[in-house]
Amino acid sequence: MDFVIGNEITTINCYGEKVTGIIEQIYVNTILVGNNTDKYVCPK
Repeated sequence: MDFVIGNEITTINCYGEKVTGIIEQIYVNTILVGNNTDKYVCPK
């Protein structure tokens, strides 16, 4: 899956919770997904 800022994704965050939101920032090991609250996703 390509992670592109502005795309909406549904994925599992670092804590095993399902999150859906717009990708706001992409870091080396984490992706910041913005919605009601910011979630950090750890790509495998």
